[in-house]
Amino acid sequence: MALQIISLLLFTVFFSKALTLECYNCTTIASSATCTQTANCSSNSHCRYMTTYYAEIKSCTDSALCANWTMHVGQYNMVSRCCASDHCNNAPAADPDNELTCYTCSDTNCSKTLKCKGVENQCITATVGFNGTNSIIKGCASQNICNNSTLVNPALPQGLIVSSVSCCGANLCNNAQSTTQGLFLLVPILSLLFSI
Repeated sequence: MALQIISLLLFTVFFSKALTLECYNCTTIASSATCTQTANCSSNSHCRYMTTYYAEIKSCTDSALCANWTMHVGQYNMVSRCCASDHCNNAPAADPDNELTCYTCSDTNCSKTLKCKGVENQCITATVGFNGTNSIIKGCASQNICNNSTLVNPALPQGLIVSSVSCCGANLCNNAQSTTQGLFLLVPILSLLFSI
């Protein structure tokens, strides 16, 4: 009987260790920094790789909250990738350009164009709010961002909120209107956050 209990105990310890997922777990600001820290995740987790406006984040994430998406607005590219094998949340390979071209904003000029990449099959126009000031952003996005824009909010610096999202799936369908409060308002905000 004692041998069975010891066998069961050893089996449980080693089997439960084998069931936990091990993910890279760190936040880096510089793109040249290497992440080697790892964490053992709970049984209902995925590994997540996410780039935001200001950082690259690798972590364990609750499976229910994990979503794959991408949004590219000019010089800023945000990506969230989830996976379910050990150390799978390393930086993914760069997505190739696809056939879609969308307008993007630089300062108040929204007539620049941007080649979409990978699964970005929608041109997006959205409002980004910060302390009562709104800015218009334009670019490329995956369909799930258009279906649920709140997916991108955790990737934004504290206080920035994406709202009023509109999407379309044809070349240059997010028109080239200039804005009076364009992306140029977002740049100083992001610059302050980078210096923190």
